[in-house]
Amino acid sequence: MALLRQAAQLTGIPAMANSAPTRIAIECVAGFPDDQLESGTDIIRPGGRGMAIAMVELLRGAGVTASEPSLDFEHGWEFVAERDGRKFWILVTDLEKTKLIQTKDLSSLLIRLFSGQAAYAAFLELLYRALSNDARFRSVEWAA
Repeated sequence: MALLRQAAQLTGIPAMANSAPTRIAIECVAGFPDDQLESGTDIIRPGGRGMAIAMVELLRGAGVTASEPSLDFEHGWEFVAERDGRKFWILVTDLEKTKLIQTKDLSSLLIRLFSGQAAYAAFLELLYRALSNDARFRSVEWAA
């Protein structure tokens, strides 16, 4: 942590540890068909794939590069979005009544150190607006 503070003093750029916390998860209700596959009591494929695909399309429409969603069997559907030279991981988890969207900045430590959280916060705001402005997503709220 001392190294981050020292770098901040030398460059004049605030260290991430000293930056305002960024909300990194969104919870919402989504109007997509249940796409979970089951065999008896076993879950073959978790739900949320249709929602993840819709999110990729929304982000691409906003000028963001996004990979196709892939299965993270334990947690849901994940993909990577790229904007302004930064990479962001997104995980969509189907919690039955609500959906949880978690994010993480995958950019290198050097990029995050020197550009701070502003690019991440801008990406999260873009994601939040895209979801809020689409009728398929309701009750879009920042998760605590």
